[in-house]
Amino acid sequence: MLKHVMRIHIGADIAIVKDGEGFHAFCPSFSWVHAYGKTEKDALEEARDGIIASVLSLHKHNEPIPCCTVVEEDMVPEEFAAPKRIFHETIPVSLPCAA
Repeated sequence: MLKHVMRIHIGADIAIVKDGEGFHAFCPSFSWVHAYGKTEKDALEEARDGIIASVLSLHKHNEPIPCCTVVEEDMVPEEFAAPKRIFHETIPVSLPCAA
């Protein structure tokens, strides 16, 4: 039996800062998503995975999916005020839907 899915694209800014030996990634639109990686690329991939998992869970529980929040300088917590990079990501998500 074929499953019906709806493909959406989530726009999200992900900020990445150096954190000890690795990198910390966070996304203001999904404030509960924090990720860590040995490299910027690893942290970014982990954050993207966290956003996808969040969207799937929000959809499953009929909760609203956050809109994009643009990361601005004053949104970055002081403890992460170190030099950072901001990635403007478009993340594809396939949501299950009724037939």
